[in-house]
Amino acid sequence: MLIIVLFTLLSLSMSPPALASPSSHSAVNFQLSFLTTSHPAPNTQHPSAPLRTAYSRGHAEDNDLDIRIQKSEPTVPDLSGEDSAKGYLQRGEQKAKSGDYYGAISDYSKALDLNPNLVWAYRTRAEARLHLKDYQGAIDDLTFLITINPEDIVAYSNRSVAKLQLGDLQGALADITDAIARGPKLAVGYNNRGQIKWQLHDLRGALEDTTEAIRLDPSFTAAYANRGEIKVALGDFQGAIEDCTRALSRNPKYAEAYVYRGQAYLGLKNREAAREDFKKAVSLAPALSDKVTDLLAAP
Repeated sequence: MLIIVLFTLLSLSMSPPALASPSSHSAVNFQLSFLTTSHPAPNTQHPSAPLRTAYSRGHAEDNDLDIRIQKSEPTVPDLSGEDSAKGYLQRGEQKAKSGDYYGAISDYSKALDLNPNLVWAYRTRAEARLHLKDYQGAIDDLTFLITINPEDIVAYSNRSVAKLQLGDLQGALADITDAIARGPKLAVGYNNRGQIKWQLHDLRGALEDTTEAIRLDPSFTAAYANRGEIKVALGDFQGAIEDCTRALSRNPKYAEAYVYRGQAYLGLKNREAAREDFKKAVSLAPALSDKVTDLLAAP
């Protein structure tokens, strides 16, 4: 179950009694979402930033940690004279758009060496570091942003994702709760907090938060799948089937949703329907083959 589109990859191993408990989840297997921000004019130095959208990790929609973006023809910024810091910032953004996150981080760092007050570079560098799974580096940049602007919703939300990936569940929960307190209509925040509560074995709390994410954004595909998995764990197999079917109606290539629905069918003793869903999941994501084989082998 986010990353954050949390990020967010859903674990594939829940369904009582044969399916695993939340403790079996790996930190990288969640549908968490992290937030990206619309870019201001290059001279922007204020730490606050408008929210653009959120992406969830782990399935074939637009919700992937490696965010699918429109590539544009690069322009060559002026890296000479007093505006060279802004030039490095612009070039870093262009590199990030083309997927060159290492190059982007290098340029953002050069911009900050030249002008430490160019606060926007901390935000964009943190996003690049999240893409590269440099979670501690992202935390460092995001902590700086929070220090200078304690109302920075994006920084709290993204730092929560980074902390979760490092196994700091309580720190992740505190950060995402702070983000929600400052942005109570942030659907991705509720989705991510639901996933953190799932890791903390608070399934009822996870269900409540994921339901709120769907209430705020009825088109939030990952939240339907996430709630479907939670319902499997709670034994609400029919409800899980309904949620996963909703997710699949929005994204028919969502492999994990087929797995969760298959688990729900197993819970209802409908092994034939489960096999069909597992077969579809593997056709979309061959790496799931061992997982579904284990699920079908369970008594």
